[in-house]
Amino acid sequence: MYEMLTGRHPFAAESFPRILEKIQTEDPPPLTAHRKDLPEMLEGLVRKTLAKNRQDRYATAADLATDLSKAFERLLELAAEKIEQEELFNSVKSLKFFQGFSDSELWELTRAGTWITAEGGKHIIVEGEIDDSFYVIVEGEVAVYKGGKELSVLRRGDCIGEMGYLMRSKRTASIAAKTHTSLLKLNSTIMNQLSNRCQVQFLRVFLRTVIQRLSARRLIGCHSSRRTHPRCPRSKAGARLG
Repeated sequence: MYEMLTGRHPFAAESFPRILEKIQTEDPPPLTAHRKDLPEMLEGLVRKTLAKNRQDRYATAADLATDLSKAFERLLELAAEKIEQEELFNSVKSLKFFQGFSDSELWELTRAGTWITAEGGKHIIVEGEIDDSFYVIVEGEVAVYKGGKELSVLRRGDCIGEMGYLMRSKRTASIAAKTHTSLLKLNSTIMNQLSNRCQVQFLRVFLRTVIQRLSARRLIGCHSSRRTHPRCPRSKAGARLG
């Protein structure tokens, strides 16, 4: 089994007597010394079949077959998880927020974050609660509510909760899913565990997003109040809104 998995003999030596000596006195190199992609469960299984003490080995072929079956089922689960992770990675990579991230930084971020799903009507953020989580919408739509009134709708690629993440203050509005929605959830605890390079890149993009959001709100507020506040400065962006 060792040779089948690694393509190497567990007790390779230059002569048959030396092979016998190794079998009796030495442990074989770990499977990962030859193949780093092999899961840990196979390592333990193979070591048990090669144990020096007979009592430490499998008593019957049926016992070995049982553990092999369990290992195979787990390998199928790992393969499915890997496919899911790759699909999530590809979904996130196409979003505007993550355009400046390298693949390694993006893998680090998506693996560290929490993936959540919400069906229509479920609240993601509740007005008045204290929460420092920041979300990126990967799929679906959410509605922003204040005082029970719907203010706007955000969609795939939009960010929510940026002020709560930045200020660690009470949420000023509620966010609820309008459709089946998938989101990547991040918070300061998660971010502190990432590499410095990934943290710097995230903060650069995050602050740019916050500034753009605040600027857009200021221009909209200025435009709506211009009739009652004639001194509100007019900008090109504000003119386009009009």
